[in-house]
Amino acid sequence: MARQQVLVSWIGHTDLNAWADANPGAAKILDEPGNALVKRFKREKIDGVGPLKTAAEAGRFDVIHLLSRIPELDRELAKWLGTKAEVHKVKLDDPTDYHAVYLEADRVLRGIGEEKDLHFLLTSGTPTMAAVWVLLGKTIYQATLWQSFQGRLNQTELPFDLALFERQASQRLAIAYSQAADSLPESFDPIIGSSAAIEDARRRAAVVARHDVCALLLGESGTGKELFAKAIHEASERRDGPYQAVNCAAIPGQLLESELFGHEKGAFTGADKQKDGLFKQADGGTLFLDEVGECDLGMQAKLLRVLQPPADAPCQRVFRRVGGKDDLKSDVRVIAATNRDLLDMVSKGTFREDLYYRLASVTIRLPPLKERQSDIPDIANKLLQQIHRVLRPKAAKQVLRLSQDAIRFAQTRRWKGNIRQLYNVLLQAAMFATGDDISRHDLEAASIDVGEAPESTGGFSFGGDKTVTEYLDGQRNKLFREALRRSRENQSEAAKLLGVTPAAVSKFVRQQEDA
Repeated sequence: MARQQVLVSWIGHTDLNAWADANPGAAKILDEPGNALVKRFKREKIDGVGPLKTAAEAGRFDVIHLLSRIPELDRELAKWLGTKAEVHKVKLDDPTDYHAVYLEADRVLRGIGEEKDLHFLLTSGTPTMAAVWVLLGKTIYQATLWQSFQGRLNQTELPFDLALFERQASQRLAIAYSQAADSLPESFDPIIGSSAAIEDARRRAAVVARHDVCALLLGESGTGKELFAKAIHEASERRDGPYQAVNCAAIPGQLLESELFGHEKGAFTGADKQKDGLFKQADGGTLFLDEVGECDLGMQAKLLRVLQPPADAPCQRVFRRVGGKDDLKSDVRVIAATNRDLLDMVSKGTFREDLYYRLASVTIRLPPLKERQSDIPDIANKLLQQIHRVLRPKAAKQVLRLSQDAIRFAQTRRWKGNIRQLYNVLLQAAMFATGDDISRHDLEAASIDVGEAPESTGGFSFGGDKTVTEYLDGQRNKLFREALRRSRENQSEAAKLLGVTPAAVSKFVRQQEDA
């Protein structure tokens, strides 16, 4: 039996416009102002029938699977294609988000099943979607790639082997990891945890420490980006040189330029003497640019210039003080960090693409605390040691500790502020605890005060004292008692209210009498 030929594609604006050109009813829907189904859609006339219709008319595919953010609309478009088509609803707020596009595309592909020949259409959708098709089609799924051009469907052949690249990269990374895993430098000891996510980040950072390259640390606020930056510096050959750090979000643009590059006397109001900037002060060492995603485009252009070193000196920085005319030089390794999605900012034009690739010679993702639940007991214990020194500076022995219920409770939180939020909750809980043991109740109260309400559903508290079975039994008993009250103890009427048999109500009554 011949294998089924399956085409998978996103639905792009060109496809919607082509459908609307051919169908007055569709055009009316798409032209309706403020239609929530077609948010950000731009209606315009196009030449031809669009990529999807071109693919459908080629007659090569038994079925077309369409990934749609607006299935209510796109099922009608699927009928217009004139071939068997299935529409899959996807959750995608931003069509330029590589992570989200990859997850949704992979989810749909896994649902299609095996024993079929897969084909991906690159032309419909955003460039991000096309890039993800290429990566998936030439690595995991081994699909044939297609593009439409001037009304014709053409097979796309890549001039390189992504699978080979992937194997080579994996081999290089495995070698580097094995070298770093044997004994991580002591500078990484303050980074607590043994989960796979944090172990991966530590190993990558240890490899980076051995090379004079820029590194970009990615992660939510409170995940320990500066802790990693310091660990990389102290594990590197630059450990004896200076370590300087600046929070780019905390300093206005003009002042940030002076902070980084220095200024000449009289360069601006208040510049009463010459000042060296952080690039000069960090000569021979490391400069940490925290929250680099907050820099405006003007500051980004200045950073780009200083991050363009000669080929034979990867960390040589050439710059001028504000108001200066002479070039200055320093040897500085730059580590940057951000909690922003820089690739998304690049696509929107708010972050320079060339600067991104200068900063991201190597990227290290720091996992949020919600992905490190197994690490929470060790992290909490370390934080309690710090809190003990704050609250009881004269007490030599650290005795603050979490109860087992408190630990289970902490492991169920989302911790949107990550380790920084956990510290604040523990600090407040320790302040108001009646003894040395911090209870679940202490953590619950502190969590509410710092903006992390206990996570519950219908009165069931995750990580609480009751199991879900006990909770459901209790709810069932409440409903039976309420039905009997409303029916004035008439078991037949109570059964109707509950949607159960009279025998079930009678059994409940007997159990209550025997209890």
